[in-house]
Amino acid sequence: MSPTTQELDALSIQTAASFIPDNPNYSRLAAALLAEVIRKEVAGQGIESFSQSFLNIHRLGLALDQGIGIVQANKHCRAPDHSPAPRVPPVDSSLHRQRSKAS
Repeated sequence: MSPTTQELDALSIQTAASFIPDNPNYSRLAAALLAEVIRKEVAGQGIESFSQSFLNIHRLGLALDQGIGIVQANKHCRAPDHSPAPRVPPVDSSLHRQRSKAS
């Protein structure tokens, strides 16, 4: 029987965490793997924003009513995008030289 994706995710996180005493950099790998598992779980619940998440925990009785107004008032605000900048392909200097000679 093949392992499930969830089992492989858990094993990957545990393996990375087991290497932390030898090399503390593995803590970043373990954290990144765990964050991806959490992202998949949350996306699987149809939650794609903080406001949706807050409304969900409020529905479960885990958040106070006062928070609803704040979340609703700021629902349009977006978190800063911390994704890495797109990679710019290296400039082909031979093309630059050809253009310079043509001028």
